[in-house]
Amino acid sequence: QLGLERHLKQLEADHYKVHEDLANRPLRTDLISSLAQQELLIEACASKEAVEQLQEQLAGCARQLVLQTVQQELARVDEQLQATSSFLDEFKHTTADKNILLQRTRDIEAIKGKLEEKISRAECSSMLVTKADRTETRQLLQAQEALQSSVVSASAHAQKIEDSLSSSSAHGQEWASAAKQLTSRLDKLQLQASQLESQTHSRKSEIDSAG
Repeated sequence: QLGLERHLKQLEADHYKVHEDLANRPLRTDLISSLAQQELLIEACASKEAVEQLQEQLAGCARQLVLQTVQQELARVDEQLQATSSFLDEFKHTTADKNILLQRTRDIEAIKGKLEEKISRAECSSMLVTKADRTETRQLLQAQEALQSSVVSASAHAQKIEDSLSSSSAHGQEWASAAKQLTSRLDKLQLQASQLESQTHSRKSEIDSAG
């Protein structure tokens, strides 16, 4: 690109010099007039002064030929200048398009990275929540099983007391009081078991709905 810009500046300088040279040279009409005067002088056997003047005009004709050559060169330089300008414009647009494309590619990659990070975090959070829910459910089930075991044990103990009451009347009143206490305890345990079972089913339904 720097080479093209230097070449463009050189072409502009040459163009300016050619225009200056053209401004200081005779026009084509002057050349035609000089040739006509030369023919007239030759036919009239012009004097020495006229011949010298004619020689000067011939020199002007030679310069006119140089002028034509310069004009042709100027036209060629103009064509090169236009071609170079077009190439520079295209190069600038192409460079700008490439920069825009690179920037958009970087933006897309950044957005993609952020999305992947969010997805990864969401998956990790989901796994942690699922693991926590499973742990909580397992604990609830273990508590329910332990409570059911307590209920079974209390029922068996109450049954033993009732059996003892039926076989012994000496301590009937004492045994009856103990039986009432065990029955009350059994009722509480059964109530707790029912509440825990309801809580377990409710929590399990929530986990299934979330999954």
